[in-house]
Order: sequence, then structure tokens, then C-alpha cells
Amino acid sequence: MANTPRDLSEILDAVRETHRDIDPTIDITKGPMSVLLYTFSSELTRVEQHTSYLTSVYQLEIANDLDDDDIENLGRNYGRDSDVGANASVIMTFYRYDRPEAGQIYVVDEGTLVSTNDARYVYALVQEVRMVGDSADVYYNADRRRYEVNVSASAIAIGVDYNLPEETIDNIVTDTSGFDGAVNLSAAVNGRDPLGKTEFRNQIWEAVQGLNSDIAGYFATVIFDNNGGAVDDIAIVPSSDLTLFKRYPYLNEKMGYDIYIITNDMEQDVQTGTALGGETKIVLDKKPVLSVETVFVDGQSVPFEFVPDSTPAFQGSPQGNDHVLLDTALTTSQVYEIRYFYYAVIYNSFFSFEGRGSPFGTEVLPKRPQDIPIYVAGTLRLSAIYDREEVINDTRLFTTAYLNDPTSPSFTRRTFYTTLDPVLYRDAVVDNVGGVASFTLTNFVRVDSAVNDIEVVEFDGATELPVISELFDVV
Repeated sequence: MANTPRDLSEILDAVRETHRDIDPTIDITKGPMSVLLYTFSSELTRVEQHTSYLTSVYQLEIANDLDDDDIENLGRNYGRDSDVGANASVIMTFYRYDRPEAGQIYVVDEGTLVSTNDARYVYALVQEVRMVGDSADVYYNADRRRYEVNVSASAIAIGVDYNLPEETIDNIVTDTSGFDGAVNLSAAVNGRDPLGKTEFRNQIWEAVQGLNSDIAGYFATVIFDNNGGAVDDIAIVPSSDLTLFKRYPYLNEKMGYDIYIITNDMEQDVQTGTALGGETKIVLDKKPVLSVETVFVDGQSVPFEFVPDSTPAFQGSPQGNDHVLLDTALTTSQVYEIRYFYYAVIYNSFFSFEGRGSPFGTEVLPKRPQDIPIYVAGTLRLSAIYDREEVINDTRLFTTAYLNDPTSPSFTRRTFYTTLDPVLYRDAVVDNVGGVASFTLTNFVRVDSAVNDIEVVEFDGATELPVISELFDVV
């Protein structure tokens, strides 16, 4: 059936033709019958238009013809919510060249605006930051010869256009005293455009047609769609895996999935707060945490210990208990500031699977795989024209790339796999590292479970990630 509705004139002609076939003796060209015919045809026109629109909704052929509410409601029927986009985030460095004066506190308020030099792209600080004059030395950057504090900011509008390179946001829009300038020393990231109707329609089609309908395909689609090239590989461990799944006590009789994500995508966060008094432990907001750079209390750098969560259920995840321990307890009203790096893809993916993003109400938790150090030692025999130190360094670099992916060694991409064969590794070094005539291995083992000096090393292919051991000893 054609999907094009007839206009009023076409319906009038059709009704008149039908009347002539039934009873041509009645005059419908004038008088009350003519008015009645016109009214009926007008209503029928609206009915056909609405019917045609409903057909368009059902077929989803031309997504842009559909109302926003209708396509969003249709998507929700198939577990798909339209992506409204995301604001880019960035770390801004505020600086001054003169030494901060003792007794002075220089404050940049939450909500302060910064922008590119042409004011086209504007960002707002999402937290307050302070520079305390009594602790001037902790802010000094010797390389840039100035005093600096870092603070998180967010684009005031959504979209990828706000993902700007480093040193492009350098204008303080809001009046701020005490600072000579501000700049982003790292790129603004994670801005995302709203999902267009056609792209959203394609997601609905995938759901209806069963594409990516298996759990693995669904998880992969969500993670890669939201994070693009920031993800190298993923592995999924369901709660039915009695060996690798570690969260049984926390499932509340639900099905669970742990999603292990290989990513090097990190962001810096600056966490601030005011002490109630007595705190020695501060749990970090964004996890999993890679490292903690500094902890300031009332503007002064204080000693601390970074303690990542080590429990099998939650280590390496946004639900982990990554925290810092202070040597001295905080007193009431002291202000602390913690600067740290976290795995942004894993943290952000956690929220992608909340609510409707969790298939069938399952408990989904993204995690970072555990690093497994691989100890390699041996002796190289070189061609006469090569420098030994250079070849040893090249061997170390190649080993790092080989552990990332034995089938296709890479410095930029890592994959999950299950076996490392020392013979294949040795031959790969000889074939790929310039100057190596032969290579005698004396050790090739995973540090945590070695039995012999040289072994075929095995991994579970999901929760473990091989890395080169600091004990690497090739000479």
C-alpha cells in the first residue's frame, strides 16, 4: 500500500466518482450535500495524513520525518535511549609569576569562566581552587618558572567541537584577582554530539532485527560507541563463570557481568573538601585510580599513601575503595585538595550501564584487568656493527610491544590472550630487533606463579594483562 496520503482535491474527486457509480441522480455539487461532502473529505484527509505518519513510525524509513517524542518513545520500547550528547571536560592551570604573598589566599571560584582566545568556546570551573601564600613553594613549577594550581572545568555546551587541543583555552572571562593567566596543559576531552535521528533509528533497527542482541555484542556496542578509539579490547565475565567471577555475595540474586576493559585513557581530577575532623582516610570520587600526585591540606603539601582497592570483587572498578591515607588526622574545617589520575573510560562506562542501560536488570560492572608482570632474562649475541646498549634497549621496547599483542606486536594497542610461548618470543626478538644474531633465554615466567625458569605462560584471557617486569634482565 502506498504511504503517500491524498490531498483534499484528490479525495473530493474520489468521493464524487464513487457517488456517480452508486447514484448519479443526487446533486452533490451545491447546497447542503456539497458542504457535507467537503467536510467529510477534509476529515478524511487528516485521517490519511495521520495514518501515513503512523506507517512512517512503524517502518522507520525516513527518521527525520518523525517527531522527537515519537522516535524517543519508540526507542524506549526496545531498550534504547537517545544520546543527548556530553560536555567536554578539561583541567585548567591557573598561574601567577610573582611569588604568592605570605598570609594571602588566592581563590578561583566555582563557576569561573574561561575560553579560547576568540571567546568562541567557553568552559566553566566545576570546583573552587585555592593558592595559599604561606605554602608558596608547593605551587612553583620550575620548568615554567611560575606558580600554578589545577582545577577541573566543563564546557558550557555539549558537542565534539569542545574537544580542543592543549594550550588553546587561555582566556579568563570572569574577573579573577591574583592570577596572571590560565591555560589547559592537556586536551579537553569527552565532548560528544547528540545522536541524530538517523543514527538513533539505526540503533532501533539493530534491536528489532536482533543485531548485537547477544550480551557480548550489546556491551561492546555501548562501550565502543561511547568511547571510540580509547578502548583496545574488552572481555566479559558472567556470573555463571564460577572461576573468574568474584561478586557473587553482592548480586542480590541477580545475574551479573564484569566487563574488563583495556584502555590507557586517563583524566586528571582535583578533589576538594572540608574536614569534619578526625579523618585520616579520604575515598577518591572517580575510580579506578591510576595514581595520586599530591595532597594539600590548607594549601600545604602533606605526606600520604595511596591505597588502591585490592578486594577481588571490586578492585580496578568504579565501585572500588581507592583512597589516600594521611599521616596526620584532619582537624575540623581544614580544606584538603587531592590531585589524581583515573581511568576515565572505565569510570564513564559504569554509568552507561545503569538503569535502562543494564540488560534485563543485570548487575554490570566495568573493571580494569590486573597487571601480570612477566620476567624476561637472557643473553644476546650481536652482529659486530651494532651498539650493545642500543640493542638491549630495542629488545626491551620490542618485548613491551610483544606482550601487548604477541600475534601483532604493538606499542599503542593491547589485547587479551591466553598463552605466551617462550620459543616464539625468542624467535620474534631475533627476527624483529636489529643487530640480534641469536638470543639465549634464561628466564621467561609470570612472576606470581613461576615453577620453572622458562615456561609457557598462561593467562585466563579476561582478567589478566601481561606487562614487562621491572626486573627485565637481557644483556
